[in-house]
Amino acid sequence: MEAIKRFFAAPKFEDPDKTTSASLLNFITIAYFLVSAFVSSLAMLSTDTPVDTLRDALFFLIPLFIILVISQILMRRGKVRAASLFFAVAHWVSVTWGIFIAGGVEASGLFNYILSMLIFGLLLGSLAAVLSALASLATAIAALILGNNGLLPPSILPNDAMTNLLTFVVLVLLSSAFLYLYLRRMDTLRQQEAQALKKVEETQADLERRVAKATQTLRLAARVGQNISLLSDPETVLTQSAELIREHFDLYHTQIYLIDSTGRSLVLRAGTGETGKKLLDRGHRLPVDLSSINGTAVVERRAVIVEDTETSTLHRPNPLLPDTRSEMAIPLITGDRVVGVLDLQSSRPQDLTAEKLNAFDVLAGQLSVAIINAELLTEIEQARREVEQQARRLERANWQEFLDAIHERERIAYVYQGDAVQPLDEPLPEAEDAPALTVPLEVSGEPIGKLQFEGQETWTAAEREIAQAVARQAAQQIENLRLLAQAERYRTEAEDAIRRLTREGWESYLERNPLKDVGFVYRNFQVKPLSEVDTPPEARFSYPIKIGDAQIGELRAAEISPEDQDVIAAVSEQLSTHLENLRLSAETEQRVAELDVINQISTMLTQSADLDTVLTSVVERIAQTFNVDSAHVALYHPEKRVITAPATLYRGEWVKNRPPTPLGQGINSYIILNRKTVFVNRNTDQTLRKLGAIPIADDTDGKPMTQSYIGVPMIVGEQVVGVLSINDPYEEGRFTDADVNLLTTIAANTAVAIQNAQSFAEAQQRAQREQALRQITSAVTASTDPETIMRTAVQEVGTILGRRTVIRISPPKAAEEEPAS
Repeated sequence: MEAIKRFFAAPKFEDPDKTTSASLLNFITIAYFLVSAFVSSLAMLSTDTPVDTLRDALFFLIPLFIILVISQILMRRGKVRAASLFFAVAHWVSVTWGIFIAGGVEASGLFNYILSMLIFGLLLGSLAAVLSALASLATAIAALILGNNGLLPPSILPNDAMTNLLTFVVLVLLSSAFLYLYLRRMDTLRQQEAQALKKVEETQADLERRVAKATQTLRLAARVGQNISLLSDPETVLTQSAELIREHFDLYHTQIYLIDSTGRSLVLRAGTGETGKKLLDRGHRLPVDLSSINGTAVVERRAVIVEDTETSTLHRPNPLLPDTRSEMAIPLITGDRVVGVLDLQSSRPQDLTAEKLNAFDVLAGQLSVAIINAELLTEIEQARREVEQQARRLERANWQEFLDAIHERERIAYVYQGDAVQPLDEPLPEAEDAPALTVPLEVSGEPIGKLQFEGQETWTAAEREIAQAVARQAAQQIENLRLLAQAERYRTEAEDAIRRLTREGWESYLERNPLKDVGFVYRNFQVKPLSEVDTPPEARFSYPIKIGDAQIGELRAAEISPEDQDVIAAVSEQLSTHLENLRLSAETEQRVAELDVINQISTMLTQSADLDTVLTSVVERIAQTFNVDSAHVALYHPEKRVITAPATLYRGEWVKNRPPTPLGQGINSYIILNRKTVFVNRNTDQTLRKLGAIPIADDTDGKPMTQSYIGVPMIVGEQVVGVLSINDPYEEGRFTDADVNLLTTIAANTAVAIQNAQSFAEAQQRAQREQALRQITSAVTASTDPETIMRTAVQEVGTILGRRTVIRISPPKAAEEEPAS
């Protein structure tokens, strides 16, 4: 019986409306089929022609059974609405088909249309019922018109009283059942509507309670946040914030953690009550991981809520806080930065829930902003104090520099006495020694002096205020005067420096480009050199030609008027300026040429991997640059403590195969050991020999081997890699300081290139050795026979080394047996 019930029971779905529709469809289809089958059985039993009646019944029941089966299949597959639509439409089509084969509209057909309208309404809703009614009305009118005009075929259905009675019974039973279902469904809908309305009212009331509670919580949060925003000191912000939150929200305990500088620990910075003091005293901290509520809040950047600590697996009880029953940890986030955690604890379970999270989120945001603002204010205040301290230090240093006892006295003081202002040599007495009003003179908070008033026993507040105002103005004015005086001093020093640099520049220029004693005279409408004039003309007026303070010539004239003197003075000044511009232009061109040489040599150093080729090119280019025919490069090998000369040019000839020189012999050793430049322009050969120079070739002509010499060490970091030198065998005083500077720059670039080339060569050697080792290992391990392995090993090693190689294995001799005792 239970199996039959389950078979005919309607399917259930998650959607209640879908389940209800499935129940209606299941009931209608089964009831329709059972009633139709029952009535057909009665008709067959009550007729005299049961065979014909059975045929007619099967003609009606088989299509109905197919329709019912299809509807059940669709319904049980979850397509309840499709099954309902299929059954309703199929029923309407069958009713319409019955009307047309009956030969016209009859009462039973119209009743079937009413039944169809009920099916549409029950299964598909009121709109479907209205549409089916309109379609039924249109179909009935069409059938009536066709029947009256004789356009319909004659009825093939039986029309006896019993058939009509049974048909009427079927229609009444089905209509009654469907109407009952319709009324029951309407009552169910009314009950559901009443329940829904009640639930809505309860939900609304609950929402109003929750909104009121949330509003109160937000109001408290806003009040606490307003109080927090008024705080400025970080420690005060944390301490008072924790206490305000605990008090306003009636919590058991509140504490605030901040992330330390490493980002790995949460350090307790504020806690309420005696427990908070104890935890603070012992430096309580938590790791930033998932082992605690607060660590989880930081790692996952979200609030963690424990509504009941007794049922939570995440909560870790603290022996100092035994009454905690609910807890909430909210990360303090500002932008993308997590500052810390606000931890709230209540002694009531279900007190800290997700409903209060919004308010506490707002509060945590305000607290994090307040913490950041307090930190920024502290940093700004610290920076301001540091700036003020730096300003005071600078002011003190400036005044100490100003009152240096050279340009100004170490102490400047004046006294107004006897209707006159006089210098004061003695220091002012202290206020305790005399009834005087003393006001400090301060600039940027640094006292630079004081202003003292005497003459009465007591001083009123107004008098003190006036004295302070006068002191402020006097201090500012004194500071302005000091700045003006020091600016004037600095201007004078700058002018002296400019004159000195100009003088030194001309001295250097004249040293490189010595000027001859050149002069010209204008006489008899013709300009001639002074050297061609027997007697120079007398000059009554002379105007110097100066470059800075250095006089390099003069312009003289005779028998001129005062107006002409002004012209001569102007010409002399223009001539001086033009000469200075020519000198600067010449130095600029020389510097550009030097930079071009350095660039060319640097390019040469990077174009070839062969060190000897590079050094030969460098020596050749240096010889061209300095217009000499003798230059060389020496390399120092610290592992062997010897010096080699891979590229030497002497008197236009390349000197090859020079033997290495031990460190300690020769001028190169002197330069390398002392790490300094040797520059000799006079008595060069003797000086270099005293320093240990070794002649490059025999002195066959009896003349000095070197007249001018520059030798520069090539240094990279702390390592000396060699020496770069040039010399002139023919002329003394050949080189200048500018030549030394240029050669020093070239030596620095060359040293770096040499070190890079040596490092590259060493790396290649290591790579070759490693490759050789891999070849030997591969060849040896390819065989398993000991003799073959030895042959292969000695062959590979000999081939790689390029020399005779011997391999031998000698087993140890067996020890002689000792005689028996």
